[in-house]
Amino acid sequence: MDQFGVETAELKAVALTPPLPAAEAPVTLKEDENFYTIDNQIVTAKVNKRNGNLTSLIYKGLETMGHKSGHPAVSPAASFTITSGWS
Repeated sequence: MDQFGVETAELKAVALTPPLPAAEAPVTLKEDENFYTIDNQIVTAKVNKRNGNLTSLIYKGLETMGHKSGHPAVSPAASFTITSGWS
């Protein structure tokens, strides 16, 4: 328990809870001969009809997919370290 009478587990739960969206954006689904495109004005996902691959994932205008379908836009040589302040 901290100085304010809050359990540590409660603080972690609050920190892990994602913020609620300010307003729900309408979701649209478009279909052409080869792809389904789902868009909510924040995220746009494009899925290949033939094989189900996610071919494009745009978040707030930024393409997050690499040059190969289904793979993130990060160099294979890149390395990441994930750390947590919680023990």
